[in-house]
Amino acid sequence: MNTQTPAPGADQSAETNTVRPVIPVQQIVVHKDPHLDELMAIFLLRRFGEAYFPGVKTAKVRFTDHLTVLPDSEFDRDGILPIGCGGGRFDEHRGELERLPNECSTTLVAKYLPDVYKNPSLRPLIDEVLRCDTDDGVKNTELAEIIKLDNRQSDKSPDIVVIWGLKAIEAIYMHTKMNYTAPAGEMSLRDIFNKFKGRNRFKPGPALDSTERFVKGSTTRKDASLTELGHVVECLYRSGVISNSDEVEEWVLFALDRLYRDQVAFWEAVEEVRSRGDHFVVRALLRGQEVNLKAVMIHSQSKLVARAARTKASGGSQIVIVRNPVTRQVQVFVDTSKDPVNKRPVWPGLNLADFTRMIRWLELPKAGPDSSNDPSIRRVLAGFDWMDLAAGGEGTHSANCHWYYFRQAQQLLNGSHTHPGVKSTEMLSSALKDVALHAFHPGLTRRWMSERGIPIPQGKGARPEPVPQQQGPRPSRKERRANLQPRRTDESLNGHSPEQGAMPRSETPVSGEQSPETSN
Repeated sequence: MNTQTPAPGADQSAETNTVRPVIPVQQIVVHKDPHLDELMAIFLLRRFGEAYFPGVKTAKVRFTDHLTVLPDSEFDRDGILPIGCGGGRFDEHRGELERLPNECSTTLVAKYLPDVYKNPSLRPLIDEVLRCDTDDGVKNTELAEIIKLDNRQSDKSPDIVVIWGLKAIEAIYMHTKMNYTAPAGEMSLRDIFNKFKGRNRFKPGPALDSTERFVKGSTTRKDASLTELGHVVECLYRSGVISNSDEVEEWVLFALDRLYRDQVAFWEAVEEVRSRGDHFVVRALLRGQEVNLKAVMIHSQSKLVARAARTKASGGSQIVIVRNPVTRQVQVFVDTSKDPVNKRPVWPGLNLADFTRMIRWLELPKAGPDSSNDPSIRRVLAGFDWMDLAAGGEGTHSANCHWYYFRQAQQLLNGSHTHPGVKSTEMLSSALKDVALHAFHPGLTRRWMSERGIPIPQGKGARPEPVPQQQGPRPSRKERRANLQPRRTDESLNGHSPEQGAMPRSETPVSGEQSPETSN
């Protein structure tokens, strides 16, 4: 039973100045594929939350496929503490696809517990976890991505990855706080990898070559990210969280195995895109420059095919459309990579704003033949504003909430592997391709709109653009970097936007190549 009696020694939250109730806990509940932010939240509650949630230190972690959204009081009465699910105090999600901006379960817990969010030994790690949970382009050698790799690959209980991840978090916290010196016999991530490689743990081939490159990069970047695998290995040795070198090596092997298996699957996906993808060219106008973009549509159930489609080995597409042949759900991605030298987008102005508007318009309630036949002769039943179809922040639109515009990362999602319950679009793949062919050049977009009787927006950013008559050669990297310099402007009809995606930590090679080291 809850009481409003302040916890001993800390009667008010330093962040909110609100009296916290005491809530006994018997179970912690997270979704079945827990992420780093849920694990970090568990760590914070166990270490700093016992006064407010008595029993949380020893509470068993349970997993749910889909937890019913209920008031906190309902869960509190049963001694259940949901994290990242249930719609309560520690769940950043709001509905199937929406979420609280700039929050994750870790930040919600940290702000709830007094003095945790402002703790200098914790805040850098809290910020790191939030970044990995909300930003695109997280390295697959960072802790958050290795946990996701295990979720994708393992059919075993998530208990294993929870225990594995909590050891890393404890080690990072202790080493950040104490700044321990290196013990005798400390090995680097690369040293441990070479040791297992010498034992023929991994089969030679492109997957091993990629894994070795990632290990080398992680070792080099170990001081750039608290959750980078190379840094975590250092923390494990120095903090003493794991008692001996053999156990540290076994902890590292858990990560290496998942990296290697992921690369095996990745190169299989590359071959799938190369051999079965529908490759085509899209004419675009980016910051006033005519360019040819590579595009591909692929029907696949592979979780790695979108990433594989952007690598040079499969064609290096800047626009990727993935359709699950079973669920019929669709995901659309554009290249938001940045030049590793000047950190500017390789394709400045490339965004999915008009693509999103066109898709949402096609699925507005209409009368007449089905959209799979000829959407141009249908009549829109509901009033709409063209610019509003992709305006505002990321999220869904009230007219068709099964399309989620992930504006920060420039993705348009009709469901996903983590949101399988979203209604699938009824659009034919040929209609999706037609949208792609017209969505990235203002002249082509206006022609597409005119053919369907859609009013052309007037005002700022809506000046007419000529329809391209021919497709010239693709500009070189030097030409793109010279001509496509970012400039600030409002997002307008097609390609004139500064909207550049969000891959602030991407080190993806230029020329459209998507390194398999960077996640989606």
